[in-house]
Amino acid sequence: MKKTIYILIAVAIVAVVGYYITRIDGGKTPEGLNVQFEKYSHAEIGLEFDYRVGPAGYVVDERMPVDLGEEPVRVIILHKTEDFNTPPPVGGEGAPVITIAVFNNSQKQFPGVWADANVQYSNINLKTGDVAEAVVGGANAIRYMADGLYASENFVVAHGENIYVITGQFLDQDSDLRRDFAPLVESIRFIPKDGGSMGMRVGKNALNVNEQKVGKTATVSFVVLEKGGYVVIHEMANGVPAKIIGASAHLNAGESNNVSVTLSSALEDDKSYIAMLHTDNGDGTFDATLDVPVKSDDMDGAIIMMEFRAGINANPIEPVSI
Repeated sequence: MKKTIYILIAVAIVAVVGYYITRIDGGKTPEGLNVQFEKYSHAEIGLEFDYRVGPAGYVVDERMPVDLGEEPVRVIILHKTEDFNTPPPVGGEGAPVITIAVFNNSQKQFPGVWADANVQYSNINLKTGDVAEAVVGGANAIRYMADGLYASENFVVAHGENIYVITGQFLDQDSDLRRDFAPLVESIRFIPKDGGSMGMRVGKNALNVNEQKVGKTATVSFVVLEKGGYVVIHEMANGVPAKIIGASAHLNAGESNNVSVTLSSALEDDKSYIAMLHTDNGDGTFDATLDVPVKSDDMDGAIIMMEFRAGINANPIEPVSI
């Protein structure tokens, strides 16, 4: 991160304005110790995630624009509790942390494009391996390792009007920060701003899907296709699209609402899935080998898809704002 953010890490003040925290019972560790999680939720930036609390957990330090200058909208820093309670000596380096930096993305840049144009925040110029495509909270992302003050794992995520840069610093592979980073990223959920549901729009293609009821039907609330195609439902495995379990009937170019998809396998309670736009090769019948995912025309070539969860009491039809 930029020098400003490193300075913020050393001057920790817990801010609780503008978001709420809910305690979650995480059960017990193999050693029999109770593990507690809390939920961070902030509608202004459209973000929720779960994190460990207590002596072996983390303390949230939230920084707002008045603290940050003009670039980040907000920076959320998760300090290890023991590090937070023992500040570094004056002039010393702060301990490794997990950070989520939120930026405006009015130009609708894709993660790779934004990261290359903003290396002072993404640290992609310090990457130590390949950049991989990823999905975080149903949104397109890139993932890479970097080596700066500390080694770090990084995700750059594009969702709605924002870019989210998620960084987990660590001293070694066996550290608590390294262990806790992946579950935190997997818990990230993008929530509606101002009471509306947020979908994904890229150029002349758009998609919105809300939480679904368990069962063998999914309803995609809003679809826009530049050319005719399909909405296809994928299972998720390790955070990426996996097996196809259903495809809509052929959709003409333009806008479609409340698109029903019959599934070969029932949606399961509290499980995540992916809705994805696919092209049509011209025959009007979906074929996974021929009707490939719709991608943006941007150099990043991101696939148009959105994650959703299934629940027993879900309401799949909600207001849409794309």
